Amino acid sequence: MCSIGKMFKTLSSKKTGRIERIGLDVYMSLGSNIGDRESNLRKAVELIASGKNIDVLKVSSIYETEPMYFKDQGYFYNIVLKARVDKKVSPFELLEYLKKIESDFGRKKGIKYGPRIIDIDLLYYGNVSLNSDFLTIPHTGIKERKFVLIPLNEISPGLKINEINIKSFIKKENLTGSVTLVRQW
Repeated sequence: MCSIGKMFKTLSSKKTGRIERIGLDVYMSLGSNIGDRESNLRKAVELIASGKNIDVLKVSSIYETEPMYFKDQGYFYNIVLKARVDKKVSPFELLEYLKKIESDFGRKKGIKYGPRIIDIDLLYYGNVSLNSDFLTIPHTGIKERKFVLIPLNEISPGLKINEINIKSFIKKENLTGSVTLVRQW
C-alpha cells in the first residue's frame, strides 16, 4: 500500500477529534455527469470522509449545472464541501488521495473538460498559496466558475474572493451558466 493509502486508511480507524484541534480547513468541488450523478457525489463524499486524517464539516446542496468549457455533454451535478485535514497531510498528499478516489470510480483521461463519472478539485488548503506543475492553490478556476462559487457561498458566506465577500463577488462578476438547485444535501 502506498504511503498515502496508509495515511488515509479508513475502514478500521476511528476518528478522535484530534483533527478538529490541529487541522487545516480545505475546500473541494465535486462534479459528475455520467451515470447516477447524485449517487456518484454521495459515494465520493463518503470516501473522502472515511479517511482517518480528514473530517468533512459541511456539504453544499446539489446543483445541476450546464457544462462550461466543452458544451457537447450532459449537465453536471455539482457540490462543494468543507473539510478539515490533519496538518501533517501535505496538499500533494491530499491531492493524491483525491485522485485515487477518482481512479477507483473508474475515471480515465479523456476529453479535457469532457464527461466524467467524478471530478474532485482541491479549491483551498488552509491559507496556503501554491503554484506547481501538479497543483495550484487556490484553484485557478474558482473565480470564473459559477458552479463552484454558488455552492461555496452556501457553505461559507464569509469567504472572500479578491478581498470581496463571495456573494458580492458573484454579483459583480455577472457570471453566465445555468446553476439550478436540485436538493439539499
